[in-house]
Amino acid sequence: MINRENVRATTPFRTKEVKLSDGRQVMLRSGTPGDAAALLSYMHGCLPDISPFIEMDVDEFVHTEESEHEWLAVQEGVVGALVLLALEGDRIVGITNCSCNSSRRRIAHIGHIGMSADKSHWGSGLGGAMLGALIDWAEGHPALELLELDVYADNERARSLYLGQGFVEIGKVPGRARFADGSRKDGVTMFRRVDGSLGDQPAPNDFHEYLGDGLTLRQLRYSDARQLFELYVRNRERMRPYFRWPLTVERVGQVRGAIAECNEHFSASQRVNAALEEDGELLGLIFMNHNHDPVNRRTELAYWVDGAAEGRGLVTRGCNAMVRYAFETLGMNRIDITADVTNVRSLAVPERLGFTQEAVLKQWLRFPDGRLVDMANYRLLCEDWKDEGAE
Repeated sequence: MINRENVRATTPFRTKEVKLSDGRQVMLRSGTPGDAAALLSYMHGCLPDISPFIEMDVDEFVHTEESEHEWLAVQEGVVGALVLLALEGDRIVGITNCSCNSSRRRIAHIGHIGMSADKSHWGSGLGGAMLGALIDWAEGHPALELLELDVYADNERARSLYLGQGFVEIGKVPGRARFADGSRKDGVTMFRRVDGSLGDQPAPNDFHEYLGDGLTLRQLRYSDARQLFELYVRNRERMRPYFRWPLTVERVGQVRGAIAECNEHFSASQRVNAALEEDGELLGLIFMNHNHDPVNRRTELAYWVDGAAEGRGLVTRGCNAMVRYAFETLGMNRIDITADVTNVRSLAVPERLGFTQEAVLKQWLRFPDGRLVDMANYRLLCEDWKDEGAE
């Protein structure tokens, strides 16, 4: 049972400086009653711009400095609540808050998210920075298990942001908002799990295979984001010559978004992003989500593993399991593996699994530094496959 009297002391939000995509710097910190006047000024300044996206007309905002002070004071005392302010100098330019009805035991594990930003910071990445920071805090909060939010269906920018941070759309409410001119807007309800022990239990149709000796290949989960990001950071320079994407990943939130997208693809077309895990430690990925063509029954495998785990045959064992899944469960007819001709370790995997080198694709990929890279293409047909395991 959670000790709700002491839990707030164990989960403070740590103030952090954030550099936005346009180069500006903001500070993210918890709001306090002393911010009442600044928060009131922020709300009066941004309400005309954000009103089309929220459930309140401008003239309905009747807060005073005293009521803002009281609200901030109350939030400080609520378990599972956080008011997160973004400041540029002394000026508030954004707010994200997690409200929680901790007095109701049945729903005390749910935080409801609200967020806004000053128009001067739209498109700067501030929304993603605030939401990502709040999620990081929530994932370490012992009382929170779910985050939920509501957004208008036509607010594509906000929906994209939330999906990119691992939220899932679970329903649409027709005519949720009714405006003064008689028009209506549909609403979308979204949620995100932040308690890995509850929220990331495997679903019945998830890919999962135990490979023996403590090694498991299973579908990637939202709760893997931080560990996967740390694994990526450790291996970034080692992978740089062979992968184009490592240059673009700078935050845990981007990893969450990628996991959300991959899981959506899995449910829609049986693509798979699988974590290679040994005794609970994430070692790498084996994925089947590039050039996946269920109509013509073709797919492509790719993989990477932590440098400290190389040379143990773990990728080969994982790929063998994925090959079996592709042929036996998904009904694929052809599997391709394509790797840089200079990447000797990657090329050894299809050769050990009985793939046939079909071609060398000259100058197949262009990297950010301008290099044109030759790629070796290997294929395995179902009729040639023999499930004899991998040595």
